[in-house]
Amino acid sequence: MFVIDMKKGFRVSLVINIILFALFIMMMILYFTKGTDKKELNPGLQTMAIEEGEIDFKPDRYAYMVEVNNDVDKLTLSLVSYEKGANIKVDGNEKFKEGHNQIVITVSDSATTPKYYYIDVIKLPSEEVDDELITEENNASNNE
Repeated sequence: MFVIDMKKGFRVSLVINIILFALFIMMMILYFTKGTDKKELNPGLQTMAIEEGEIDFKPDRYAYMVEVNNDVDKLTLSLVSYEKGANIKVDGNEKFKEGHNQIVITVSDSATTPKYYYIDVIKLPSEEVDDELITEENNASNNE
């Protein structure tokens, strides 16, 4: 009879330990996920807009291309992060030259890895250059 009681006692003790361990795991999950949601875990941009053109912004897309007229030297950007305290840094948004120019937008906070967004800005050639080419082509065709 003593052996039977020990087996029952062992089973009860094992069940209690399993229940306590499960409660501990649930408490740890609640503690480490309390107050977090997708926005807090992702310091990325929620919206991006520019005045000088159109961007089809999607938060999970990190590279964009936009064409601007020759008189545009920088973009007027409107950037909103998911996280209120996130730091948004913009590099390369000045003194565009004709052709390709790259803007790098870095969104970071103290708790997660930064997110990088790239905008390839294509500054179109000036109309004066086009007019000169047309004049040269007309002169060449008139001389023939």
